[in-house]
Amino acid sequence: MSLKQVICDDINYKYKEIININLKHKERMSSLKEINGRYYSPANVVMLPTEKASHLYILNKELKFGFYNQKSKPEWTDLINQHLYITSDEEIKEGDWYYNNHYNSVALCTSIHALNRNNQFKIIATTDTSLELPQLSQSFIKTYIEAYNNGKVIDKVMVEYTKFENIRWSDEWQKFTNNEEILKVDRNNEITIKPIKDSLG
Repeated sequence: MSLKQVICDDINYKYKEIININLKHKERMSSLKEINGRYYSPANVVMLPTEKASHLYILNKELKFGFYNQKSKPEWTDLINQHLYITSDEEIKEGDWYYNNHYNSVALCTSIHALNRNNQFKIIATTDTSLELPQLSQSFIKTYIEAYNNGKVIDKVMVEYTKFENIRWSDEWQKFTNNEEILKVDRNNEITIKPIKDSLG
């Protein structure tokens, strides 16, 4: 393969990536639902076991909230620490954490070229503070625990976003306007979550 062909293939690949990113952005914008003047987007909830200390743990098949360092747990207990992750279809960039539903694992994106976008989803919030991402509110965690222990696991929710108009100017002073949205986080670094049933109508 010639150098010219390699360069052309690389340009075509990057061009296709830009198109896919723009399409995903438009899809997410169209998926935003206005509820009482606020904007929400669908997201998924995943719970995974962890060897890290966590406020969430399963003991005797029941999900509980407390604090237990699994590394120092008594040998006789079957306690398993857990973490919750909120994932979305947003574009995964280098430096983002993502969930792989094929391996049921969490990883840090070090190269977008190594991603399989069919089974990898960006993590936008979590109970795992070591990831340095927005957190889940205590009220949602309580709701999740109650649902889980009643056999009704919450796996889909609506997450609030802030929608705004982004204005840019070209070198020729031409005005370009497009709508943008960012994940809404409060002063406690927590996101706002609505159960799907509360978002209907």
